Amino acid sequence: MRKILLVAIFSSILSADINSELFDSFKGSDFLSKSESIQVKEVAASAMKTIAAPQDKILIFTSFTVPNSYHISMADEVGKLQESGVSIGMEQYYVGITGKDFKKDVFEMKSDIEDLSGKTRERAIRNINIRLNPIWFDDLGIKRVPVVLLASCPGAKTDLGSCVIKAKMYGDSSLTNFYSLLSEKDNDYMRIKNILTEVKK
Repeated sequence: MRKILLVAIFSSILSADINSELFDSFKGSDFLSKSESIQVKEVAASAMKTIAAPQDKILIFTSFTVPNSYHISMADEVGKLQESGVSIGMEQYYVGITGKDFKKDVFEMKSDIEDLSGKTRERAIRNINIRLNPIWFDDLGIKRVPVVLLASCPGAKTDLGSCVIKAKMYGDSSLTNFYSLLSEKDNDYMRIKNILTEVKK
């Protein structure tokens, strides 16, 4: 029973649904020992810091006129970084629904991902999600797509107003080229550039 309770509490931690009263209610009971209660609280505090910590994100502003292969390629590069220990996420924002083919466009993206194999398919599933947000296009003055932003955003949920935009790239260039250009101006990006150029699989 104790193991089941610990799993439930740690699951709550991972979902950021943390209530300190929960720990106190079990403290010293038959379910959690005092040392276990302290351990869970320490893990919870660490998890909250991780959740609140700024994370770099690749934000792609796009439309359904941009080939799916572009998004799959970007997702593959981001996936390589994630697998190499880089804390980075990727999100795609579409300007809106054009014409009457929205369902068809979504289906084609899903179909293209399902046709992939191996790590490329896993990376695409992990990093490609279709979001509609025309307001952000207006806020950023984006008239042509695709546009890629490297942003530092607090928390898992992206709030553009709280993000710090570090760099911007226009056109359908690769993430490798993006970081290559950034590394010429800032050595802090050299590690990421090297990961992208060295990882072959």
